[in-house]
Parts: sequence; C-alpha cells; structure tokens
Amino acid sequence: MLFKTFLRIFGSRSVMFSFGSIVVISLLGIIHLALSFCNNNFNWLGAFGALLTVYSLLLGFTHSVYPDFEKDSEDPVLNKGHQWVELPTVKGALADVVSEEYAKKTNSEHREAIANKYKSLVNIYYISILGTILWAYSGFIKI
Repeated sequence: MLFKTFLRIFGSRSVMFSFGSIVVISLLGIIHLALSFCNNNFNWLGAFGALLTVYSLLLGFTHSVYPDFEKDSEDPVLNKGHQWVELPTVKGALADVVSEEYAKKTNSEHREAIANKYKSLVNIYYISILGTILWAYSGFIKI
C-alpha cells in the first residue's frame, strides 16, 4: 500500500536526514532561487520556503511521533540460515525456533498491526503536505 511505502520513507530517521535527502532539498532550493531571479518573481523562493517547512515538519514528526518506528517495523521472526527464529518479546520469552508457516503468519500479522498503528499519522502527513503545497503554488495558476 501507498501509506506503508510512505512510512518506510518518512518514518525512518536514517532516510529523512540522509545525505541524499539533504542534496534533494538543496537542489530544490537552488532551482527555486534560479526561478526567482529568472522570472523576477520571488514568490518562487517563498514556495521553496513552504517545501522546506514540509520537510522540517516531517523530520520533526519522525523524531517525536515515531520514536519507535524503526524498532516496530522489524519482523519478530527472522530467517537465520536454515531455521526461523522468533526473537525475544516484551513478555520475556527466549528466542524460539519456529516453523516457516508460523513465521510467515506471525510476520504478516505484525506488519498489518504496525500499518494500522501508524495509518492515522500518515493521513496527517498527507494533509500537511497537500495543504502546504497548495498554499505555496496556487498563486502561480493562471486561469
């Protein structure tokens, strides 16, 4: 689903503050600055400010709203060579060797539970991004 991909991208601290994301934000800034000078219209720079605001909000949400996202998104049953091992849980159970069928069922249920846990927060992301982009770029629409 789209929101699972969205969570993988924006729920991970390592992705949100990676070198690649910083480069993309910087390039967008340079493009908007160039558009501002070329068109002699500094609303383009203001539009970049809105994009920068979206990025900072997403980064802030990542740290405050999703503190355990990376840990939550790990599968509870892992394939270790030729056997499936269920990791220790909050209940204090030791790692157990389990069947492949059990592992796939448990991992699937876990992924679904995590997706449901973060689903409403993804909707907040969508609304924030859509609203900010509309606010930033609707002034450029000529009818």
